[in-house]
Amino acid sequence: MKPVAVAKLLRRVYNDALAINDDKQHQIELHADDNVQIFGDDNELRSAFSNLMVNTVEATRRNRARSTSAGGPIRMAPTWR
Repeated sequence: MKPVAVAKLLRRVYNDALAINDDKQHQIELHADDNVQIFGDDNELRSAFSNLMVNTVEATRRNRARSTSAGGPIRMAPTWR
């Protein structure tokens, strides 16, 4: 394991999320502290965060198809304690 810059990692995930949000259904926001690091494997962490984001976009897209409500904002804003 090595230190991974969270903001840098999440910016990559954010860019991927913008690409899958091709119908512009969501306003996707990223708020991350550039000074935060976590220990782990960069590829595994990116995969985990990407899966969370893709699942969020896809789930809200399916729910929108069943209702009349518009897709709302998706905020990526990790909080560390």
